Amino acid sequence: MNTEEKPLNLNLLPNQAKFQAERMKLQALFKKIMIYAIVVWVVIVVIVGALYFGSDYVLGLEAKKYSQTLASYKAMAPEVVVGQTLKYRAKMLGQVLKERFEYSSAFERVNSLFKENVKIVKFELKDKERFDVQVEGNGPGAIDYLESRVAEVNEGKVEGVDRAVIGEVTHTQNDDKWKVNLEVYLK
Repeated sequence: MNTEEKPLNLNLLPNQAKFQAERMKLQALFKKIMIYAIVVWVVIVVIVGALYFGSDYVLGLEAKKYSQTLASYKAMAPEVVVGQTLKYRAKMLGQVLKERFEYSSAFERVNSLFKENVKIVKFELKDKERFDVQVEGNGPGAIDYLESRVAEVNEGKVEGVDRAVIGEVTHTQNDDKWKVNLEVYLK
């Protein structure tokens, strides 16, 4: 004999009862599947609802922060515009002052070029950097001083003056006066 005996699965119910039993099992299985499906759908709806309302709440908070920040920027806007305008005007004024020609200091530089026995009779501004100067001096010492001073200027020893060029020189013997026309170029 066979040591392993298989249990016999005998169903002695009539066919209709067998069919009803299968149907009841199928209905129970269908009910379980429906319950699981409904539970899954309810969980999905709850999750989606929570995400929707949660994101709506978070967006509302961010919108409030944005409006508060925007309101503070709008309140500061006139001050910022005025500050930027002042900054721009100060920059423009700085450029104008930087590029502006200082007439008074230029006249002082030319006027202080010759000190000893040579005096400036007239000087005239031709360009921003060039003056026509007429000087007078008495005696031979005056012309020597004038030549040495022009040499100092051309060697760069005089601050603020680039060079000097001697033009027309006239001498009157009866009063021993020298008249010299110069072109003086400023830096």
